Amino acid sequence: MCLCVFLNLRVVFSGLKVVRKYVLTKTIRKTLFKCGNLFVLYAFFVFIYAVLTVELFGGLECTKDYPCSALNRYANFKDFPRAVLTLYKMSTGDNWSGVLKDTMRECRSDDIHCHDYFLWVAPLVFGSFVVLVQFVLVNLIVAAVMEAQEEVTGTTHYQPTDVNEEPGNERVEELENEPEDEPEDEPEDEPENEP
Repeated sequence: MCLCVFLNLRVVFSGLKVVRKYVLTKTIRKTLFKCGNLFVLYAFFVFIYAVLTVELFGGLECTKDYPCSALNRYANFKDFPRAVLTLYKMSTGDNWSGVLKDTMRECRSDDIHCHDYFLWVAPLVFGSFVVLVQFVLVNLIVAAVMEAQEEVTGTTHYQPTDVNEEPGNERVEELENEPEDEPEDEPEDEPENEP
């Protein structure tokens, strides 16, 4: 008897898993349609900034004189694929300030890979990248995913609550049920008799 109940419950719970997977796949499909343009825009910005950073910071080397905290042999701007990977890492917010610090160098006269413009170009390049990609585009993608989830499940995370439903708001109900004071009737002007 007990075994039959557990077997029936297992069938019910496996059916619930199918429903959850259906909701998830439907959400992913809706999200891909909504985010297609955002992904193209994201790829466009990463492409532009990767070309720019390879050109500007491709010759930077981490040495004993110039130690690096964020740039290493995997995350650098020596070639296009590594620059794309480094920029993707920066778009998630992972140690982007370390990359900025590593690229803002004061140059010695004998260093041919270091340029004087690093001190003012690096904040412009990486600051604009972080604002455009990390703060704007990534948040737009998250908003599109949440909107698709709300459409699929039919629920919203921002449902306003009725003030009267909260406990302790009896005074609000009293004020709403209280009759309004009717204004006193003002005497109407009597028409003047014309001779």
